[in-house]
Amino acid sequence: MAQKKVKIGRKEFDYNLPNNPDINRFIIKVHNETANQRSIYFFTKMEEWILMANDEDCVFMTIYGTRDNGEVLSKAYHKPATSGEIENLSRSMDSEILNKIDCEVKERVPLPNVSHPVFIPNASQERGTNFYVQILKHGNTEFIQLSTSVNNEIKDSTIELQSRRTYKCKLYKVDKHDEQCVLTASSTDLLKTRNCQRDVEKLMEKATSYIQGHSVYSVNYLYRNKPSCHPTILQSKKTGIIAKYLKDNNGDQYSSINNNICGLHFSATPANSSGDLPKGSIFGDYRIMIFPEYLVDGCHLYFADFFCMPRKKHWVTLVLTKAESEEDDFCQNRLVKLDIENNPFFYKVGASYKVTSLDVEILYTEDINLNEMRLKVGFQEKIPQLVKTE
Repeated sequence: MAQKKVKIGRKEFDYNLPNNPDINRFIIKVHNETANQRSIYFFTKMEEWILMANDEDCVFMTIYGTRDNGEVLSKAYHKPATSGEIENLSRSMDSEILNKIDCEVKERVPLPNVSHPVFIPNASQERGTNFYVQILKHGNTEFIQLSTSVNNEIKDSTIELQSRRTYKCKLYKVDKHDEQCVLTASSTDLLKTRNCQRDVEKLMEKATSYIQGHSVYSVNYLYRNKPSCHPTILQSKKTGIIAKYLKDNNGDQYSSINNNICGLHFSATPANSSGDLPKGSIFGDYRIMIFPEYLVDGCHLYFADFFCMPRKKHWVTLVLTKAESEEDDFCQNRLVKLDIENNPFFYKVGASYKVTSLDVEILYTEDINLNEMRLKVGFQEKIPQLVKTE
C-alpha cells in the first residue's frame, strides 16, 4: 500500500493512501487540542503534505480523499502515534464550538440542468479577500471546497447539486496562512434543491400525455378571484395597483418558482367550450377579467408545473414574464419556454386564444394597474357568488 509523509513541525508520520484512482486531492482537518484551534489543509497527491508547526501538538485529524470537484470518496479519522505512523480511529474525536456566521444558502442555476450552492452572509464582509470552506452532504455523498467571497456572496463553488434533494450545508470562515486555513466561525443550514429544467420537461411530457383527447375551450378572458378582504385588494383601493407577491408553496413542493418569484395568479380555464366563466369561485368574491392579449403581449410563456389536487383534479401552471425582466431571467434556465402559437396548453389561434380542458393557471409576474386597465375595452370587475368547498 502506498504511503505519504505527513510533516507537522519537526515530526513526520506515514499515512496509508487509499487505493482509489479517482482520488486526486486530499484535505486534512486538524484539531489542535492544546491551542484549541481547528485548521484545514488542501493538498494534491503529489505535493508535500506539510502542516504548520503550531499544529505539531495536534491530537486528532480527519483526512478526506476527494475528486477535483470536491466530492469526498474516502474519509478516515486518525491521530499521530508515537511509532511515527498514524493510528486509525473509529470516529471523529473533534467537537466544534465556534462563533456563528449569520448567512443563508441558495441554489444558483447558471445553465439549464446545472446548479451550484451560493452562501450569502447577512452581514457585510471585511474588505479584501475572505476565505471560506464549504461542506455539503446528502445521504452518503459529501463535498468539501475552499472558496472566496465576491460582492458579499460566496459563489465560486464548482459543486454540482442534484435536483430534488435536501443538503446539509456547513460553512466555515477561515483565516488563511499559506496552506493552513484556521477555522474562526461556522454556519449550518439546509438547502432544498428544486426541479431542474430536465425535471420540468418530464412533468410537461406527463401533462401532454394526460390531456390527449381532451376538449379545447375558447379563452375570452383571463380571470382572477380573491377575497375582497385580501391585502392586495385592500391596498389596490388606495393605490390603484394590484401588487404582485411571492409565489407560495402550492403545487409540486420541488417547483423552482415556489417562494422564489413574485406574481399574480390568473385562471385560463372557462366553464365551457364557449368560454363562459364559472359563476362562482372557491378563491374569493372579487374577480377581475382581462382580455388575454393585454397580459400576453410582450411576454414570454413558460411551462412550470403539473400536479394533482384533491379529488383527482389536475392542474397545469404556466408563467408569463416580461421579456428581460428579473423573473424572465430566473425562468430561462429552470422552466420550459413555450411557443404561444404552438403548445398544447394555452395558445393563440389567429386573434383568439384556446386552452385545453383541464385547470390551467397562469402566474403573471407583473403588477396590474387597475387605473389603466379600467380604460381598456373589455376589462371587467365583478363580485360573483363565492363557492364553498365541501
